[in-house]
Amino acid sequence: LTETRETKNSTLMPNNSIAGDLPRDDDLNAILQIKKGTVDEQPRGGPKKNFTFKVSEGFLILKAKIHIHASPLPDDAPIFFKKSKNATQAQYVEMTAENFVEYLKARWSKITELDMTRWGAANTTAAAGTFFEVFVYKPRFVYKSRPAAQARQEMRRATAAAVRRERIRIQNHAQANNLQIGPIHLQHLAVHNARNARAAADGAEGEVMIPDDATNRQAARLDEARAALDNEDEQAAQERNSLMRPIQLELNGTIVSVNVNVRSLRTALGLPQHDLFHQGIYNGYVHPDLAAEDDMEDVELPYQKNNKEKTQRKHPKRVVKR
Repeated sequence: LTETRETKNSTLMPNNSIAGDLPRDDDLNAILQIKKGTVDEQPRGGPKKNFTFKVSEGFLILKAKIHIHASPLPDDAPIFFKKSKNATQAQYVEMTAENFVEYLKARWSKITELDMTRWGAANTTAAAGTFFEVFVYKPRFVYKSRPAAQARQEMRRATAAAVRRERIRIQNHAQANNLQIGPIHLQHLAVHNARNARAAADGAEGEVMIPDDATNRQAARLDEARAALDNEDEQAAQERNSLMRPIQLELNGTIVSVNVNVRSLRTALGLPQHDLFHQGIYNGYVHPDLAAEDDMEDVELPYQKNNKEKTQRKHPKRVVKR
C-alpha cells in the first residue's frame, strides 16, 4: 500500500494547534466503537476497541485495522470520525482517503491549554494523551450466522392444521423407512416441520426434517423410557408402585437397606406424587382440535410482508468476505 500525496505532504500543511504539528510517524491512539445495526436504526452504545495508528501509514491501513477489530464487517462500511471533543453521534463525519489528514488535523487543533497542562503534570505527550474516536455500523446480518438468518426467513406458524398434516407425513415416512418414532418424538417432529417452510407446504409432499440436535434426541429418549415402563412385568410394576421402597444408607461405615415411605420422600425432594409419563405432562398428549372457522390458515400477514420488504431494502444481499 502506498501513501497518498496528501499524507506525504501533511507536514507541509498548516496546523493551528498549540500542541504543534500533528505527528506523522508517532503512534496515535484510536478508540473504535462498533454500533450493532444500520444507519437507519440509529443504534446507541456498542463495544469499544482501542488500537494505535500512524498518519504516515495512510487511510487504507487505518481502515484495515478497523476491519480487523470489527470483523466481520462489509467492505464498503463507512467510517465515521469525531472531529471535536463534544461532537454528538449525529455530528460525526464520514472519513475517507481524501479527508483523512484534514480530519485528523481538525481534531488535533482542538487540544486546549488545559489539556497541555494536565498532560505536562502527568509527564505525558499530546500524542499519547489525545484519542481519535471513530465508529462503524455493523449490520446485524453480518455478525449473525447465515444459517440462523435463513432459518428465521423460513419459519412459519405451527397451526393446528399444519401440525396434524405433519404428523401424518412423519408417520408415513417412518413406516416407509422402518423407523421407530414414539408419540413424544412424533409431536416434537410435527411441530418442527410445521414451523419450517422447507418442509411440506399446503399439503404438498416435501422433505421430512429430522434434526440431529439435543432436543430431538431427548424426545426420542423419553419415548424409550416410557416404553420401558409400559413393558415392565407385573411384579416390577407392583414394586415400583408400592408405598414403601428400600433405599441404601451408610450407617457407621456400613451400607444398610432401609424402607422409606415413597410419598414422604417425593415430598422432601419436591417431586410430584405421580409418574410423569402416566399422569404428568407427557400423558397422552393430543393437540387440541379446533373448529374449522377458528383454525387460521398459515398465511403471511400484510404487516409481516411489509416488514420483510423493508428489511430487504435496508439489507440487500451482498457477498461478505471473511
